[in-house]
Amino acid sequence: MSSNEDELRNSQKKRKTVQRACDNCRKKRKRCDQPAYPQTKCLNCIGDGVACTFKAEPKKRGMPKGYLSRST
Repeated sequence: MSSNEDELRNSQKKRKTVQRACDNCRKKRKRCDQPAYPQTKCLNCIGDGVACTFKAEPKKRGMPKGYLSRST
């Protein structure tokens, strides 16, 4: 095997880390492979036949304001 073949195999095995999953993958709780170009769809959206969108608001993290009150 040549070094080019080894590099090709290693690059195919690694998954790209996605910052945020598309709306369809988030709803179905699947791993999103987020396309490199905005015009393309992820593989899950292609398989489901839906649009690959990123319109849903991300959920806020942490406790809501006023959840803890000081009692002194």
